[in-house]
Amino acid sequence: MRTVDFCLLTVTLILCTDSIAQAQQTRPQGMPRVVHRVPIFVRPTVMQTFAMPGVAIFNGETLDGWTTVSGSTDIKAWEAVDGTLHRKSGGGDIVTEQEYENFILDFEWKISPGGNSGVKYKFANFDGSWLGCEYQVIDDETHSDGMLKTHRTASLYDVIAPRVEAAKPIGEYNKSRVVVNGKRIQHYLNGKLTVDVIVGSPEWEKGFQASKFRDHEEFGKIAQGKILVQDHGDEVWYKNMVVRELKTMPVRKAGPLQRLGLGGLFR
Repeated sequence: MRTVDFCLLTVTLILCTDSIAQAQQTRPQGMPRVVHRVPIFVRPTVMQTFAMPGVAIFNGETLDGWTTVSGSTDIKAWEAVDGTLHRKSGGGDIVTEQEYENFILDFEWKISPGGNSGVKYKFANFDGSWLGCEYQVIDDETHSDGMLKTHRTASLYDVIAPRVEAAKPIGEYNKSRVVVNGKRIQHYLNGKLTVDVIVGSPEWEKGFQASKFRDHEEFGKIAQGKILVQDHGDEVWYKNMVVRELKTMPVRKAGPLQRLGLGGLFR
């Protein structure tokens, strides 16, 4: 409530209280106490989601903040070179040390000819299997996986096919975005929305039941998890990887005060 609104309400209550106190002094003995109802006004409150300041999950110089899936900091497959996170040789996937719940993840990437990789999120251990939703990164035209719609670039791998195709030629950097906000998941590629799905919706369930993840009922439904970059045996480069966490907070709406109810004052 703004200061001026609070002051007006305070003055009103003081005046009412003074009037009641005066009436109380002149009330004849035996007269019943009377309840005076004073309207209470407030500004309505709504919940709004805000993106927090961006935090780089790859600093461009070191692999600080990353581990192997098993938790080791002895990373052999990846290197920081020329501001990029580069998969140089075999050695496995790497994950962030931190877990994320609701967020916007922006990153840039390029893949080698015939290459395959991906960025996973909500990554966790499901009954002994490490799994996560995946933003597919692949050479659609050369890699055999590109023949499957749910395996093409910017798909939610094996679950939701991309709505549009917007990948740049092999060798050029692409700009990607993943948005996770509650049950809603969105993928973007070079500014175009490729996936927009609600976890648990009929669209989700159809894709999920047809996927390799169908035996893991909590897949995609967990609240938070790590972010992973995938070593699929091919060269790939990532850079400018920035996370903005989403926070939902109560905010008072602008506009006139709304009547909440009546408060009682007695005499």
